[in-house]
Amino acid sequence: MLKHKGFNKEFNVKMIKDYHDHHKYIFALVDRIKSYQNIHGSTKKLLLSFHGIPKSYFDKGDPYQCYCQKTSRLIKEKYTDIELRTTFQSRFGPREWLKPY
Repeated sequence: MLKHKGFNKEFNVKMIKDYHDHHKYIFALVDRIKSYQNIHGSTKKLLLSFHGIPKSYFDKGDPYQCYCQKTSRLIKEKYTDIELRTTFQSRFGPREWLKPY
């Protein structure tokens, strides 16, 4: 339970640790892709671009890259009509970042 100042009500809070492979999340992403393509036309390839992190984070055990790859794979399993490519963006500084970018 969570109480907020100025309110006389308590709020139930549910924490979600990971959602990268949750079936409702994957469904929502695939549905959004299909809806967009119904309006704007389809394409043969789709680029899924995730925010990047330094490779050293991954080397130290951060699962983020694995989560991104799994999300991409699950989208592809549900939407087989298109070729998907997974990339990472927003690198800066001298350190090596996740690839491909």
